[in-house]
Amino acid sequence: MHEWIAVLLAGLFGGVVDSILSGGFTIPRIRPGEEGQRIVDPGFIGKIIVGGVAGLGAWSLTKNPSFADTMVNAKPVIGALLAGASGGEVVTSIANRQYLSAAKKQLAEVGQSNANTANAINVILEHAHEREQQLQAEIDELKKR
Repeated sequence: MHEWIAVLLAGLFGGVVDSILSGGFTIPRIRPGEEGQRIVDPGFIGKIIVGGVAGLGAWSLTKNPSFADTMVNAKPVIGALLAGASGGEVVTSIANRQYLSAAKKQLAEVGQSNANTANAINVILEHAHEREQQLQAEIDELKKR
């Protein structure tokens, strides 16, 4: 058996476990939204599909995922089962890591830009302060006359 098939099945079974742990098997339905739109609630089928995707995703992050027909290793299959059972949380966690990484990079760029702006403002303020002192000295000189 291909390892990826075993991992997919374990993830799907994890989705079934997630459905059981979250209160049972809800029937897929279409419900009305707030502004008149129709929202599809996939119910337990959605949890099972997300479990399979989470299992495959967790497996693909292992050191050596193999699509070849090799002996199935229990470790990735168990990992896929656990990922499937936590389903959406695993997928959300992976997405959040990607988002946070991009956000940190953007924040660093903004921070550098803000630091450059702050430095420029400080230079301008120093020049303004020097000019103010020069003008005050000229005013004092004019008062003496």
